[in-house]
Amino acid sequence: MSRTVFPGKDKEYEDWARRLVGAATESPGLVGVTMLVPEPGKAGLRHVVMYFQDEKTMHQWETSYARQKLSHEADEFSRRVRQE
Repeated sequence: MSRTVFPGKDKEYEDWARRLVGAATESPGLVGVTMLVPEPGKAGLRHVVMYFQDEKTMHQWETSYARQKLSHEADEFSRRVRQE
């Protein structure tokens, strides 16, 4: 998941990213998470890269209620940038 955070909304994003990772750990097949962020104080894309054991478990997460709810919440403080 990649997002451009709106100015002044870094704290909201960081809280959301923690909740996102917490929810993903409950999803079957998650094997790891990597977060990529710009240097402190710099704007730019932020990425949450999730690794799943296979496409089936990745699809289960992608279509889960928890992920979709969190994605909609993030629209209030960031803009989604789709990458696969």
